[in-house]
Amino acid sequence: MSPLVRIGLVVGLVLATKRGREWAAELARDASDLALAAFLRLTSGFGSELTGSGADEQAAWRERRARDVRERRSPGGPS
Repeated sequence: MSPLVRIGLVVGLVLATKRGREWAAELARDASDLALAAFLRLTSGFGSELTGSGADEQAAWRERRARDVRERRSPGGPS
């Protein structure tokens, strides 16, 4: 059996369940969010005008958002 057929079977099995479809949809949303954020950061030039304290504040906000996402995705965290 070719690797492409095996991959197709695995994807089919994952998408055959409701939980698998929800997981795939969440993965697609996360990927598109990351791609859009990266595109906007690259094209906006944001940050080039920040002072040292402004850059530190932005880094703190980024860390807070990342922590919130980790908590939301943890098994015991809020949904």
